[in-house]
Amino acid sequence: MALSDSGKLVWGAGSYVFAKDYNNILELAIKPVEDIQRAANGALRVYSGGTNIKRRFELDFQDIGATQYLQFATIWKTNTVLGLFRKQTDPTRAASVWWVEGFPFRYSEYGMMYKDLWSGRIAFEEI
Repeated sequence: MALSDSGKLVWGAGSYVFAKDYNNILELAIKPVEDIQRAANGALRVYSGGTNIKRRFELDFQDIGATQYLQFATIWKTNTVLGLFRKQTDPTRAASVWWVEGFPFRYSEYGMMYKDLWSGRIAFEEI
C-alpha cells in the first residue's frame, strides 16, 4: 500500500505511521465477561460484570523490516493507551485501544534467507 494508505498509532506526544501496512485487519465485537476498567496509565481500577460491547482489532504483518519491528517493540513497551487510525490520512481515530497478548513477532520465512524480515500479529482491544 502507498504510505498515505498506511495505518497509524498515536499516543501521548508520539505517533507512528506504519512503514509497511498490515496485510490483514480483523475487526471483532466482543462482550467481555469481566470488564477490566483501567486508568490512563494502565493501572487496574475495578472489575465489574460488563455489558458493554468492545471492539477488538487484530492486525497481521508479513515481512516487515527490522526498523518497523523495533519501532513496534518500543510502542509495545510504552504500555499505554493508543489511538488507532486505519489510514494515516483519517481525520478520526478508529478507536482508543490497549495492546494485548504480548509481542508475538518472529523471523518470517524469508527473513532468514534474505535480510531481517519479521512477521507477526498485533491484537488491540478497545478501552
